[in-house]
Amino acid sequence: MPLSIVELAQVRDTAADLLEELGLDAYLFQVEPEADHWRLKVDCAMNMEDAWESISLTIPKQLLLNSRQDEAARSAILSEWSSSLLSCKRRAH
Repeated sequence: MPLSIVELAQVRDTAADLLEELGLDAYLFQVEPEADHWRLKVDCAMNMEDAWESISLTIPKQLLLNSRQDEAARSAILSEWSSSLLSCKRRAH
C-alpha cells in the first residue's frame, strides 16, 4: 500500500516529539520509509565544540505510530534512541 502524505506527516511529527523529549541541543532529522521500517537520519551537534555527527536509526513502522498512544512503546523508543544518540549534545536543564 502506498504511503500517504498524512501518514508521513504523522510519522515526522511523532519523531520530532520524541527527539524533542530527548532534549537534544541542536539537530536536524529526516524520516524515510523503507520496506518494513522507518529510517531516521539525525545530524546532531556533538559534545565537542563545532562537531556534528550523522546517525541513522531504524524503527518498525507501526511501533513509531503506536508510540503516540502507547506509553510502553514510547518509553522503549526513547530508551533506544537515547542510547544511540548518546554523543549528541543535550540542552542544559
